[in-house]
Amino acid sequence: MESIVSAQQGLRTVHEVMQNINIAILKIWSILVSKAQKHADTVMIAMAGSSILFMVVPFKFILMALVSYGSLMASPLGKRLQNEQSDRRIREWWDSIPVTPVEIVDSSK
Repeated sequence: MESIVSAQQGLRTVHEVMQNINIAILKIWSILVSKAQKHADTVMIAMAGSSILFMVVPFKFILMALVSYGSLMASPLGKRLQNEQSDRRIREWWDSIPVTPVEIVDSSK
């Protein structure tokens, strides 16, 4: 009986993960085809800024900064420095992106 319940729970978890992945793909597609104009502009500005950064700063310095940031955030000091407000803003931004509607076409006709 326990194995049936754990299998059901595992199936629910897989279903929820697949649902979240599908929603994320549809939101990214919405940004790429500019259905969400404000979000697409924000992503384009971020990509342009990062391309300028990669053009000006050597890659080894960017890699060293990322490794330092990762190790700092994994330390106890980094856990105290994490800000709930910035996480909440990113979640709100992500939730405000509209999902591109899916249209199912019957191919048997």
